[in-house]
Amino acid sequence: MYPSYATPTLPPPIDESGVVGTDTKRRVEYIASQRVLIEEQLKQLLLSEKTLLLELIRDGADLTPIVVHDHILVLSCDPVGSQHVVKLLQDNAFSTSECEPLLLEIINVASSLMVDVNGCIVLLKFLDIANDSHIDLLLRAIVHDMYLVCVSLTGSNCVQRMVDRFSMQPMLRSLLTSNLRGRILDLIKDLHGSRVVMRCLERWSNPDNQFIYIALLGHCRELSCHNYSYSILQKSLEKATTQQRNVLSNEILGQNPNDLLSLIRHPYGNYIVQYLLDLNIPTFTEQCARKVLHSVSSLACNKFSSNVVERCFRVAAPETFQLMLDEILEPSVLPDIAKDQFGNYVLQTAVSLCNAKQLEVAREMLGPFMRSLKYTTCGRKLQAHFSGNNTESDNNARIQKKKSGAKSRQTQRNAMRSNDPEVPSDEEEKDAESLRPPLPFL
Repeated sequence: MYPSYATPTLPPPIDESGVVGTDTKRRVEYIASQRVLIEEQLKQLLLSEKTLLLELIRDGADLTPIVVHDHILVLSCDPVGSQHVVKLLQDNAFSTSECEPLLLEIINVASSLMVDVNGCIVLLKFLDIANDSHIDLLLRAIVHDMYLVCVSLTGSNCVQRMVDRFSMQPMLRSLLTSNLRGRILDLIKDLHGSRVVMRCLERWSNPDNQFIYIALLGHCRELSCHNYSYSILQKSLEKATTQQRNVLSNEILGQNPNDLLSLIRHPYGNYIVQYLLDLNIPTFTEQCARKVLHSVSSLACNKFSSNVVERCFRVAAPETFQLMLDEILEPSVLPDIAKDQFGNYVLQTAVSLCNAKQLEVAREMLGPFMRSLKYTTCGRKLQAHFSGNNTESDNNARIQKKKSGAKSRQTQRNAMRSNDPEVPSDEEEKDAESLRPPLPFL
């Protein structure tokens, strides 16, 4: 059944001087060529065995545990073979004594299975049926390959399944934590590795995730500006204790105001600052608003930092709010802010939060520019604020009135249907609409 191969010839004998003829280099090349030939024949032999096994599976043959055990890696990394192995594990086709060697062999090749698109299916089924001793052996087997497993798509899914399973098993959870601790920062910056860290933050308690917070210290500003790690930092702030949150927020705030301003202008860093402002940490919000002073006009006209400035207006203390308002109402910068595609939203937010005295000052400062803003969205909204028709309470009342009106109309229609059976229902109206002939094309 196997293909026949030519038996490789032996190298010529060595004479008494230890040299084949007179050309030593020729002998070395000959031995190298024979080695390549043998390796190619072994590859073809393995390929023929794999083909034979897959043909047997397609024909519906029941492979013995010994055959599956000896070829577990070959079968698991093939679409057809992996389905067969999963079916055997799912149906408990083997007795405990027969299944144990197979599970141990899966553990031995676990690193290779995790990074394979078909092998990971076998390993996920293994995680469903394995006991704690098997999982312990698995974690010890992949300890040196944990980083490579986590940064692959399929390996990341397997490790996330482990995180879900170990949420109630402290011993196995500590072993997995020790495997992840060494490369936690590299995992946070990786597309697939960050999902493993995110799953730990979502499933485990704060004490179990202490190793993540230790790794974050000293790297918060760097991680805030990374397209994968900023979401991890945001989730860490959400799950952190008050003390941990204060430590992380102080590090993000920094000592130099320019560091915070660069973070506010960053496409990803601004989300971290916005989230901290939404948490309304007193020490952070006031210091952040203070550091924004003298840069409000430039930050208000930036795509990313304008959102931060709006939140600073909402959470700032009255004294700081007044200083920020005076800065954007300066005649030298007010026209540019009012006409800017991002700055006009900051101006609207600031005006909506003004008290009566501040609103009068804003109307006086904006007066010379209202004619040019009359036909813009910003101008109409500012005029509505000045006339007192666009307060937040009025907006909420208008929305509630609209909703209640829609509900009352629906209630009246339902009452008419109950009293008059000739009133069509919604389903009947849709059916009638579908049966209506199309209008003629003119």
